[in-house]
Amino acid sequence: MEKKELLFLIDDRIQKIRQIATDYNILENGYIAFSGGKDSTVLSDLVDRALPGNKIPRIYSNTGLDYLEIQRFVRQIANEDERFFIICPKKDIKKTLAEYGYPFKSKFHSHICDIYSRQGKTGCVLKYAEPKTNTPHSCPKILQDMFNKPLPFKISEKCCYKFKKEPFAIYEKESGRHIGLTGMRRAEKGLREQLKCLVFDGDKLHRFHPLAPMDDDFIESYINHFQIRLCVLYYAPYGFKRTGCVGCPYERNLQKELDTLEKLLPNERAKAEFIWNPVYTVYRKMGYRLKN
Repeated sequence: MEKKELLFLIDDRIQKIRQIATDYNILENGYIAFSGGKDSTVLSDLVDRALPGNKIPRIYSNTGLDYLEIQRFVRQIANEDERFFIICPKKDIKKTLAEYGYPFKSKFHSHICDIYSRQGKTGCVLKYAEPKTNTPHSCPKILQDMFNKPLPFKISEKCCYKFKKEPFAIYEKESGRHIGLTGMRRAEKGLREQLKCLVFDGDKLHRFHPLAPMDDDFIESYINHFQIRLCVLYYAPYGFKRTGCVGCPYERNLQKELDTLEKLLPNERAKAEFIWNPVYTVYRKMGYRLKN
């Protein structure tokens, strides 16, 4: 991205943050949901440029699903900056997944699977699983049989809610800060393509996504322009593009990620295999995302 365009977009986002901060008293009511990844790191820096000297809390939820290097990165920042806080949800990962459902393919696919398990072949299930005409938004043919022969474990999109959103909901209730600022972007595709900058709960602002309209080029250009410090996983020899949950089944390039972990972070590979074993087993059997 050319410098002129980058600076224009940065100024646009700064003005937007200042406007919302004034209109909804973000300084008193807001907090930043900090994941330790690129987007939330950029967001934290951008908020500081828009609101110099702010004391807005940065909250990291250590779910036990993140990479150890991400956890180290966040702890290091928290030691340097008193605005960073680490909350630790006490959930048994395997029991929670078994009870509420494993992620499979994508959030939307998992959502449809959950509806199918509870209500059968409703209209939305049929539209997705048995489309009259296949489109990029239809269920891939290789997975369509899941809606005739259910898998031996639950599937749903609730994983992210139980391990990430729910802990923040508890924090909001305890702190009184009800406006969560996130680094989520429409360019991440999937359900986030419809992401709005402002999300309300009744007449109250509930979520503010300042980076919603920004693409990957903006994020990379911002990081390079301001020399933003990132977690080591984003640099050689790892070269990660994203750092969500270890080995998340939603990852399109899952085999490549696991191959990298096998070579450079074998303990993390073992962790992924343990957590997501039921899904990985089906992926391998189907020849979907993972080698058989």
